[in-house]
Amino acid sequence: MSPARFSEFVTPCLAELTRGYRDLGYYVIKHTDGNLMPILDQLVQTGPHALHSLDPQGGVDIAEVKRRYGRQLCLIGNVHCGMLDTGAPEQIREAASYALRHGGLPQPVKLTGGIGAGVEQMGLQGINSCRLWDFVPYSRKIRVRPWLASPLVTEVGTLQLAGALEDGVGLDPAAMRVLGSYALIYILAADGYYADANGVRRDLRGGDVVLITPELAHAYGPKPGTRWRHLYAVFSGPQFDLWRRQGLLDPGRPVWRAEPVDFWARRLEEAVLPDEGHGHAAALRTLGRFLEVLAALAALRDADEHDAQEVAWLDESRRLLGGVEARGWLAPQDVAREVGLNYENFRKQFTVRIGMSPGRFQMRKRIERAQSAIYHGDRTLKQLAEELEFCDVFHFSKAFKQVAGVSPSTFRRKVRGG
Repeated sequence: MSPARFSEFVTPCLAELTRGYRDLGYYVIKHTDGNLMPILDQLVQTGPHALHSLDPQGGVDIAEVKRRYGRQLCLIGNVHCGMLDTGAPEQIREAASYALRHGGLPQPVKLTGGIGAGVEQMGLQGINSCRLWDFVPYSRKIRVRPWLASPLVTEVGTLQLAGALEDGVGLDPAAMRVLGSYALIYILAADGYYADANGVRRDLRGGDVVLITPELAHAYGPKPGTRWRHLYAVFSGPQFDLWRRQGLLDPGRPVWRAEPVDFWARRLEEAVLPDEGHGHAAALRTLGRFLEVLAALAALRDADEHDAQEVAWLDESRRLLGGVEARGWLAPQDVAREVGLNYENFRKQFTVRIGMSPGRFQMRKRIERAQSAIYHGDRTLKQLAEELEFCDVFHFSKAFKQVAGVSPSTFRRKVRGG
């Protein structure tokens, strides 16, 4: 069938089917074998999320398809299926490597703008399935751990995708991508690069935050021969547009530092992991937590780097030391681990900045809670001793007097006018 006949008889029906499935919330992958280059424009115009199989036996080159339409849809395939049966292991590995190198990073965004390394067809009779193991190391090289099963949609914004990615091959700075949404990238471990159409060029390492804005062409990834791990969140909506207009999401400042890495990685994951509940309320709670972390990261960027990082771990330390958690009152050693510091350094730094040791600070907070409970008169001294994790009333009373200057009994009489 000629391209003209295809345009007359096939393209309109295909476009209608694609729109219907997209309207129902499905991802659409268009499969076409053979040489699709004469009708490539028509296939893309029908609006699929992804295109398969980019048949190398039909003369299709993933590099050329990527150059023409790589920013509009995901590309899947371009590894010769016959090679799995007749090719040498090194040929199979090179074919998979070519698809990864020239297709670009399989980005976790909308199922568009990336590639999926795959053979042109699977399950063909006669293919030696054992040969797949020469392909699997490359197909598994890029590991993605998504945190969301589906987008979280609210009136104020949408959290489209989020998760962790390891060992991506990177976006080519010579063919930058326009994402069409906001994205936050937090680098866990890398020796990488960032470049954008504004002329920004930065080396990336663990602890770097990368902000992607919808219209700005950009590229990032690992330098050749290096490993790469990052967390990602892709988002859009009126709240983020408002922050953009107010300068909080600033494309002119796309990269900044946020340490300790363990602390910020945990905050981001805890914020984005959805509630066990479903529905609109759960989505709003998750988006609220994400906005809080995003605002904290923006504040970190806007402040002096050293002071801001100090505020982050110090505020978290005071929160953990000063309030009972589900696990009970955390020991100072446990709090040090939570904020990513060794205990001796944590104790010294905390004491210099707060004026007392972490243990003394926590003791004051426990006694302040006891004073509040005594004032409201809703618990006995024995109950308070147990709640505040003292071994008995005697030790509770002793600590209370050291902090408050009077015993709990005397304090009770004073606040009740006795």
